[in-house]
Amino acid sequence: RRYYEALEAMQLKIAFVAPSLVEPALRNGSTLSADADHDSLGEADQSTCGKMLLELHSDGSLGFPMPDGCYYNQDGDVWEFYIVFGKKNGLMQSTRYEIVVNVKASVGLGTSTEVIQIWSMDDTVNKRRDILEIGTASVNKAVATSLRVASDPAFDAADGVTVNGGDDPDLLEISDVASSIRFELKSNGSHSIGQGNIFRFFLRPFMQWNVGGACAATCHAHEGSICGTVYCTSSSVTGDLWKANVLRVTLPEGMDPITDAVRHNLEFTSLPPPRGGFFPLRMAAEIQASEGKKPHYVETVGKLLFVQPSCEASLVAPSTGDGGSAPFSGDAGNELFVR
Repeated sequence: RRYYEALEAMQLKIAFVAPSLVEPALRNGSTLSADADHDSLGEADQSTCGKMLLELHSDGSLGFPMPDGCYYNQDGDVWEFYIVFGKKNGLMQSTRYEIVVNVKASVGLGTSTEVIQIWSMDDTVNKRRDILEIGTASVNKAVATSLRVASDPAFDAADGVTVNGGDDPDLLEISDVASSIRFELKSNGSHSIGQGNIFRFFLRPFMQWNVGGACAATCHAHEGSICGTVYCTSSSVTGDLWKANVLRVTLPEGMDPITDAVRHNLEFTSLPPPRGGFFPLRMAAEIQASEGKKPHYVETVGKLLFVQPSCEASLVAPSTGDGGSAPFSGDAGNELFVR
């Protein structure tokens, strides 16, 4: 009931309680550092939300409530990140919410360790210290521990995975019922990529995509080379079968190795685009020597992918009634919410 009864702003606290194993990072991947201008409730702003939050998603009919602002600070060595919601625009009970942020994972991280606590907190004015709910989280996969050596596969640091296709020089729009994504693979010098290596392609935004239980892929061989037949499977970064957002291919036997000169193209086809759409983004990819061993991770270069976003908008009048108290052109005081 408190989610409905609270009169003032509410907030959600995300505490990184095992900083030696999981440390928060900014959206650009850099390490979080103290910011005296944004470390308290009174200093919360939306730009701070944008530094940390990659995605917000909810299965509720109203979606994830738009934050009024964010702030963060440290309690000892524990980083605490706060999301502040405006009056009567907070979380709802019995609703699933999902948040995507970057973190730095360290060796020793395992699936049995509690690394994050989430606190849903009450009215910031009248019950600021009260807590409605507390949850904990651990990772669903242990961090890779095998050390990489010079012979292990790796992408070129500058253009290891280059998205191509389409007519636009900068963008690849996914607009059909079932579209395709094609990209060129290039290795880093002596770190050639060969048969049996595992390629994974991460579809962003993670919470938007669901390609289903299977996918289709084709390997287009570099001129004068052999690639072979590839088979694609899908999985999810969160383990949710109903949100498949990772495409996986084991590179085929007999394939000529991918080098800085021999650059095969992989193409994923028949991909159902996210219904909500998204603004232009880079995807991400990973190559592993074998399952779970010695991964090398990069972001794509070349064209940005996007799906034309859909939009719902409504005017919220400042009072109840037929149009509120400011219904005419030029009147001020109405609020426009876009989702």
